[in-house]
Amino acid sequence: MCHDGYDTDTDTDVDTACPEPTSWYADDDGDGFGDDDAIVASCDPVEGHVAEPGDCDDAAADVNPMAIEVARP
Repeated sequence: MCHDGYDTDTDTDVDTACPEPTSWYADDDGDGFGDDDAIVASCDPVEGHVAEPGDCDDAAADVNPMAIEVARP
C-alpha cells in the first residue's frame, strides 16, 4: 500500500500517512526470527522479512532465540 493520501490501491479508502515505519529483519531460514544486521524500514510487511530480530544464525532454522538448548558433544 502506498501511503500518499490518495486511494492508490482502489479499496475506496484514502491511503493515510505511515505514522512510523516498522523495522523488518531478513528471515532467510524461515524460523520467524530475523537477522539483526539485515534491516528494512517500512510501514507495510516486507516479503522474506519479519518484525522479530535476534536470529544469531539465519541459515539454520533450528538456531533461534526460542530453540531448545542442546548440549554439543
